[in-house]
Amino acid sequence: MSYIIAMYNLPTHSKLTIAPLVAIFNKTTASYKYFWFLSILQIYSHKRQKLISFEDIVYHMLANAWYIVHYFHLSFGNCDILYETIIQLANKYKLPINQDSNTLVKLLKQNLSSNDKKALCYKLTKYVPYHFLSPWLKNMNRKDIILASQNFEHDCLYSIEKQADAYYINLNQKWCDYLLDNYKILQDFCYWNLCLYLQARNPNVPNIANKLIRPVNRQSLKHQKDFWNLYLKHYGSIKCIYTEKIITQDYELDHFIPWSFVAHNLNWNLIPADPNINSSKNNKLPNLDKYLKSLVKLQHQAIQVVYECDPKNKILEDYRSLNENITAIVRMNNADFYALYYKNMLPLFQIAQNQGFSVWDN
Repeated sequence: MSYIIAMYNLPTHSKLTIAPLVAIFNKTTASYKYFWFLSILQIYSHKRQKLISFEDIVYHMLANAWYIVHYFHLSFGNCDILYETIIQLANKYKLPINQDSNTLVKLLKQNLSSNDKKALCYKLTKYVPYHFLSPWLKNMNRKDIILASQNFEHDCLYSIEKQADAYYINLNQKWCDYLLDNYKILQDFCYWNLCLYLQARNPNVPNIANKLIRPVNRQSLKHQKDFWNLYLKHYGSIKCIYTEKIITQDYELDHFIPWSFVAHNLNWNLIPADPNINSSKNNKLPNLDKYLKSLVKLQHQAIQVVYECDPKNKILEDYRSLNENITAIVRMNNADFYALYYKNMLPLFQIAQNQGFSVWDN
């Protein structure tokens, strides 16, 4: 996602006033508007249909928020029911937590009971379809917004219509080309504002910007493996801090604090581990009382060995987020190095635990 875009300078259009679109996320107290607009963009860009049911938008809203809730455990705020709704649906229908959004939309359509579908549509579209239009249709109640939208007053983005027992939006033809031509920019605009919203409600959680969508592929850990292989070459073996199994070649790099919380691959949080441990540890926090001392001891030895063998090794730069002076880290005694790690790890552990990450012990 290209967050460096100047988000308040959306592309202009010779026949459209863009200011209301820029203002859609003003005075936002819940997450619904972000997922509402994002879902409309996705559905229209994929299907090219102007008439979109509230129900279809709701499925996409849930799918877009699914990974944020289940994998990253980010809070949406006290006024928001989307988080709890997703948890309840996953538990009730045994839906997978690690799935792409298109598959999730299909699963939701196929599995939800008709009563749950109606209840979801009512809860998640009670206000957002109408409030979303407020930058175009100001100071109106719901009834007046519906009537004004059906005439596309002030060139509002869509009209709200009822057909049989279902509600729909009907995109304004004047906006259709603009939405398609600027899809990526508008998507980034939406994610940028969602990022700001979530950061305000998760102030101590790192790397919010990288926790908005499910990554297609995680970054390679090749350079980090080279770092640890250099250590292995020097010492010959590593004792897994979780299983105490002796590792000589076959190992996996484990994120001590889960990647789904830190959302980075910095080497100070990586540790060679028995390949069989990942299936049980998975997305959980290790017991600090049991494992932190072993982690710190191994990290201290490794950074000293690599610094001695290859002082310009790029992975050493990862440790600057613990202490700006790499040489000072290398020369620390065991007690000071442990204190440095404890000072950095404990807040991460506590925040992650408060976010809902469970504690694991082998």
